Amino acid sequence: MKLNLKKVIGVILMTFFVD
Repeated sequence: MKLNLKKVIGVILMTFFVD
């Protein structure tokens, strides 16, 4: 479960960086 959450956070962070 924690891994899934970390993946989601990573994607959101990446999106923020790309933005």
